[in-house]
Amino acid sequence: MGMKYASFHIPAVENSGVLQQIIDNWEGNDEFNEFSQSALMKLVSPDEIKIYERMISAYKSVKYLLVTKRFISVYDETLSFETIVETVKKISKKIDLPILYTSNFDDDVFIMGVVQSGKTLCKRNIGPGLSSYELKQLSVKINTMLAIKGFELTGGQKEFLTTDDIDKCQESIDDAYGISIALKESDFNDYENMFELIKQKNDLKVFAVGNGLDRSVNV
Repeated sequence: MGMKYASFHIPAVENSGVLQQIIDNWEGNDEFNEFSQSALMKLVSPDEIKIYERMISAYKSVKYLLVTKRFISVYDETLSFETIVETVKKISKKIDLPILYTSNFDDDVFIMGVVQSGKTLCKRNIGPGLSSYELKQLSVKINTMLAIKGFELTGGQKEFLTTDDIDKCQESIDDAYGISIALKESDFNDYENMFELIKQKNDLKVFAVGNGLDRSVNV
């Protein structure tokens, strides 16, 4: 079994209002909550309601936001490679910035792309399992990706745009932009000394690391 995750990342340099926008929009963007409430209204028996509420509570996950020097990253373990693109498209219509999405499924499929205002600016699909999910291998022109505001690179850290090796691609994205695309809930607990909790509201937690703490004042 390989790794499974989906995350998205928003360049937020010198834009102090972005963090609050993300919090406002992401907290209320849980389609599962809408579905579960609709289903709950159809139940009549108190016992049925109790059982259903326990099931929903077990399914729900905490959403994590991580503020770094250049990016605000969002992690939610209910996201997957099947849902990440449409989720990011919806959020991008409310936040006037490009959003990088990434997702890995069992090291068989890795997808990434940049979305802005509901439109896909570029995307990559790689991995040996693409055909199993009716996906085609897609490449990104280097100049297209690097022309997007917030995703410019001046050095040679562009391997993620050319390699077909999933591990190398993921590592290259992390190195190029100073983000961690595959963080899990357990990472925030196991390495709590690395992250500082700057806000918590319902099932959403906001952490900061390094220079990201500079933007915590508006949270």
